[in-house]
Amino acid sequence: MHAQYRSNRDTLLRACLARELDGCFVDAYACLKSRVRMMRPVRTDEKITDFLAGYRTWIEGPSPPPDLSSLNPGSCRWVAAFHVSVIRPLCRRYAAWALANLARTRGTSPNSQGAANKKADSEAAPASQPTLSRSEEIRIFRALYRYETFCHLFGRNRCNRYGGFQEEKINEMPSPVSISSCATEGSINRYSDTDGGRLHGWYHLSRPRGASQAFGSQGPRNSRRQIDAPLRKVFWNVTQNGRRDESTAVNARDEAQQRRDPMEFRGDIVPPDGPPLAWVLLWGGIYANLYGEYTPSSLKDWGFVMWDERRLVELGVKDLVSIQWETEPDAISLIEEYYEWRPAGY
Repeated sequence: MHAQYRSNRDTLLRACLARELDGCFVDAYACLKSRVRMMRPVRTDEKITDFLAGYRTWIEGPSPPPDLSSLNPGSCRWVAAFHVSVIRPLCRRYAAWALANLARTRGTSPNSQGAANKKADSEAAPASQPTLSRSEEIRIFRALYRYETFCHLFGRNRCNRYGGFQEEKINEMPSPVSISSCATEGSINRYSDTDGGRLHGWYHLSRPRGASQAFGSQGPRNSRRQIDAPLRKVFWNVTQNGRRDESTAVNARDEAQQRRDPMEFRGDIVPPDGPPLAWVLLWGGIYANLYGEYTPSSLKDWGFVMWDERRLVELGVKDLVSIQWETEPDAISLIEEYYEWRPAGY
């Protein structure tokens, strides 16, 4: 039997990866191909820009997305090891942390009934290992892979890095890496005991040896790397404003926001390629290309864009999403000042 396994192990591994990474393989593939070993000997600004342009076409078209058949056995084994030892364990830990925050939110909204409700809701926090739907799992997997890719591309790793981007330029890049903002900038960065409780953009998740208290005795090790610009700065409101000040940097998403195009929630399908319900509720069904500091900070600790409608309803927090604006009047004022509109209802 062992001989049979050795003869067919690559076929078995590909079959397992195809099932596990269905809906997020493109992001795992980008993470693999952005590694230092793959981009040696030199990472230039041009090489990074070309890589991100290709990454975008894999997701949005017209280029066909890569598939597992394009990977050699060694690459398949790396993807499997990284997913099993880093991405999946971190997904579980992150989900438990964010859902506990979300459960504690009940009774602490601006319309709460006080301390008694807070205590009851704290006691009702979910179990340490919640069961995720496939769509929720894919959202978290994508965010983690994209964050790691960000650090691969913009970090000062072991190969030579010629050039460097300022945060405005990184924000301008229309790539899937920038789409990870809601999870990484707002939530995953906070979920670590490293560097004062923040991951920032100074760490990445590779080589899962040892432990940090946030991830348990077998969790990922955070490896320090210098970086072009920390992700938190890439999504500052000042950075977003600065990008738009350059007329050539206005993109289709900005134009959709200016037109106030409608934005609809079309269900938690698999793979979850449409906007999640919480994002639609936050902006009142109007398209918004704003993120980071322009969204209520409390929502980021919930991991709000990760969850299905069913979970928001079961936890009783669906109606609490949009009223979080009441805790962020400064954000509303800034949106009105720079973009001449306000979130629906405010």
